[in-house]
Amino acid sequence: MSADILMVVYNRAAYTRRTLPRLLEVANAEGGRVWLWRNGDDAAVGDAIAPLLDHPALHRVHHEPANAPLRDAANWLWRESDGDFVGKVDDDCVVHDGWLAGTMEDHRRGTQFGSLCAWHYAEEDFDPDLAAPKIEEIDGVRLLRNMWTAGSGYLMSRACVDDVGPIRSDESWFDFCVRASRRGWVFGWPLPLRFQDHLDDPRAHGSGVTSDAELERSSPLSAHSLGVQSVEEWLDALRADARHVQTSSLRSFDYGPIGKRVNRLRRRLRPGAATRKPIY
Repeated sequence: MSADILMVVYNRAAYTRRTLPRLLEVANAEGGRVWLWRNGDDAAVGDAIAPLLDHPALHRVHHEPANAPLRDAANWLWRESDGDFVGKVDDDCVVHDGWLAGTMEDHRRGTQFGSLCAWHYAEEDFDPDLAAPKIEEIDGVRLLRNMWTAGSGYLMSRACVDDVGPIRSDESWFDFCVRASRRGWVFGWPLPLRFQDHLDDPRAHGSGVTSDAELERSSPLSAHSLGVQSVEEWLDALRADARHVQTSSLRSFDYGPIGKRVNRLRRRLRPGAATRKPIY
């Protein structure tokens, strides 16, 4: 079994110096190949990448002068690779030992798994009692099931890609996952959780957003889109998102046209009660 793992890097050299070597190390030890997509022309990012170009686990490098959408990079990997599994690790996430080998082993146990993912929230954000209604055992794999996983730290079967097709031009990663889940593919986080350190989480070791000034300077995409103004607001958003993936609906109806309209009405009547897109 083989796995092709994508990393997209863009204008965050300090993170790239930590996350890319770590991904290469894990991939080399656990049977993966890394496909690097470089967005932009930031010289510091180029300097961070240069010493790693001859690494045995670095399989392909693509340079896109513009900041291309993440779907372009994902579809490039899915189209060009021939691995049994495809995955992605963001340039702000540090994977742990065992992530790749363990997740491939989970995939080997069943044919219905789509994306199985490492947990990018803090360990404290997982609440076994809250998550209990969504915890299932499938083909000997116990997992927190959901209609989608995070876009980083996931490993997806080639069979799922072949069945569902690429991420469409009008889709986000969330939209793709929901479409695949509605076709019967199983998404979720295997238990016990495998972790990745999300460096944009102020609680993570080596985070670059531990103060309001750092948050304003680095402006993580999700934080920027939410309009958060402080580290405390950002932490509240991350905690809320972790709660959401542990409580969100598994009913396919809720993600269809009628279900979405019902949820919009619920949002107006009771904010926070309805299905929503994740922040990450």
